[in-house]
Amino acid sequence: MKKHYLYLVRNKENILFKIGYTSQQNPRKRIRQYISHNPDIKVSGYWEVPNKNFDIYVQNELKKLWYKSCLVKGQKEWFEGIIENKELEEIIERFKKRNL
Repeated sequence: MKKHYLYLVRNKENILFKIGYTSQQNPRKRIRQYISHNPDIKVSGYWEVPNKNFDIYVQNELKKLWYKSCLVKGQKEWFEGIIENKELEEIIERFKKRNL
C-alpha cells in the first residue's frame, strides 16, 4: 500500500516555509533530493498522512490562518512567516479526525 507524507522545510532565515508532499517509501530520500536542488533550506520534519490531498487541505488551512502564500523558484507551496512543527501537527491531526 502506498504511503503519503507531508514535509516541512524552511529557508535559512526562517521567514519562509514550504509544505511539500511525497509518496516515496522513504520521505527522507525525497527531502534529501529537494535539499540538493535547494541548498538554502533546512528540514523541519515530515508526517505520514492518509492521502495525497492532505497538502492541499493543510495549505488551504494555513491561508485561513492568515499565512500568506508566496512563490519561491516558481513553487507555490511556500508561505511567509514562521510555523512550529507542533502547530502543523495539530492541523494535520484535525484533518485526520475528519477522515478526509
